[in-house]
Amino acid sequence: VYSGPATITIRTRRMSKILYSTRHEDNDTEIYVINDDGSGNRRITFSPGEDSDPSWSPDERQIVFSSSRQGGPNDLYIINADGTGAINITNSPENEGGPAWSPLGDEILFTKRLGANTEVFRLHLASGTLLNLTQNPASDFDPTWAPNGQRFAFSSNRDGTSDIWALRFGRFGGLAQLTSNRRS
Repeated sequence: VYSGPATITIRTRRMSKILYSTRHEDNDTEIYVINDDGSGNRRITFSPGEDSDPSWSPDERQIVFSSSRQGGPNDLYIINADGTGAINITNSPENEGGPAWSPLGDEILFTKRLGANTEVFRLHLASGTLLNLTQNPASDFDPTWAPNGQRFAFSSNRDGTSDIWALRFGRFGGLAQLTSNRRS
């Protein structure tokens, strides 16, 4: 592991294991898992592209992450927790990142760059159905599921500043702004 300055993204679902990505001296980013006491640091990915934004599956047997390993824009991949069996699940010409696994493990939220803005999408894993959830000219990013899976929160600059918004699924769905960082 590179001992100099590094960009580290940490994602964890369980308290005893931390899933993270870090940039190496060769400007390559890889994914690691480490125990919360600092022991057992283990590299999960070994690709020539950037592997980042890791997120555990609910059963902690798989990891979804963003990668440029095929030489183009970032796609989303699922890999087994031991680092085997990487599968491209989006194979898209747009840049994708920030994946978050649903509490039931059947869907993944993520961001997709569309022209000048970024939208939040939901991918249903069994059917491959992809849905743009935010559809706004502003940039929407960093989606996070609510524990019950019935809504999600995300950051957006749709009111001119970066704020947190929530969107509820289903019959009682709706969009709500949770913070307001407007300057007076």
